[in-house]
Amino acid sequence: MAKKIWTWLVPLIVVIVILAIAIPLSMKKPAEKEVIKIGAILFLTGNQAVLGEEIKNGLVLANELDNEKAEQKIELIIEDSGDDPNKAISAYNKLRLEKIPIIISSGDQVSYVLSSITNKDKVLLLGTAADSQEILGDYFFRGSLRVQKEARILGDYAVKELNCKRIGVIYINNIYGESFRKVFGDTARKNTGEIVSEEAFGIADTDVKTQILKTMQNNPDCISASGFGPGLNILFKQLREYGWNGITISPSPITDPYQFKTIGIENLNNTYFLAVDFDAENPSNEKIKEFVDRYKERFPKSPLPGKFAAIAYDNYNILAWAIRECGYDAEKVKNCLLEAKDKQGILGSIDFSTHELKIPLYLKKVENGKIITIKAITE
Repeated sequence: MAKKIWTWLVPLIVVIVILAIAIPLSMKKPAEKEVIKIGAILFLTGNQAVLGEEIKNGLVLANELDNEKAEQKIELIIEDSGDDPNKAISAYNKLRLEKIPIIISSGDQVSYVLSSITNKDKVLLLGTAADSQEILGDYFFRGSLRVQKEARILGDYAVKELNCKRIGVIYINNIYGESFRKVFGDTARKNTGEIVSEEAFGIADTDVKTQILKTMQNNPDCISASGFGPGLNILFKQLREYGWNGITISPSPITDPYQFKTIGIENLNNTYFLAVDFDAENPSNEKIKEFVDRYKERFPKSPLPGKFAAIAYDNYNILAWAIRECGYDAEKVKNCLLEAKDKQGILGSIDFSTHELKIPLYLKKVENGKIITIKAITE
């Protein structure tokens, strides 16, 4: 009988001892930290792949430098949209399976489509290289320069300061171009300017001779050329090829090194344009210099960074700040961004209080092969 008791009593004692050791240890084990993820849906293939790569590099660099010093790490998950709304929706659904509440997008048409979905899902969407005024919603923030503002500034300046009474408009045939065309034209007409022609080109066009000749036949005082991508490069080259040496006006996308260098400064003489305070070849302050140095070190095979990389870098950093300051939740980050004013980035003071990125802008021109700053835009 005693032998039978010991047969079951010994294993019981062993279990009790193990539990006595294990329970206190498990109680002392620290809780695992919340896994923080930011999604990004970027155009890494297609006609805007060069700019998409630049945006990606800006985000990756910001993420890596941030994680070097932060105790709470952030994982950046990047998907390719190909600048295709359907592909972007698939990428978004993939990120949602991971329950990611904060996503960065690139491109006007992709951000426009995603913003309607993310607002319903209460997912915060920060659009970079998404300048079109049509993109709206409580959970959408525009982390780029609004095309409406640029069009109004340039429309005012063209008529009031450059005395452009007759203006020919050549614009990219997409949401961005349509927005710029409308607001620029309305502003010019309000100032007694006349839009004598409006011609559209495609982002991948290799010949815009017809649009240029039609515009020049209307004897404009100035030509407004707005857009981005390979089509814009061809437009400026052919403007000179077909004899246009007058004033040309263009919004900020032209300032990206990819566009500027491909067009060639010799084809940009007498061109007025808007720009942020960023020049990778001639940094204006130590913050920009440090960013450019780290960028070149991290991406030695990539072209020099432009405003798209710089804006993406600042966008990531303000999101990381808002997550750590207010919590990893779309609603909390949204409210945090709305209250954030005068946050310092490499492009200057950042303000998201109106859902729109506010950073300093400058009006510049190319004159005799050199870039001249005309004035700062204070509004």
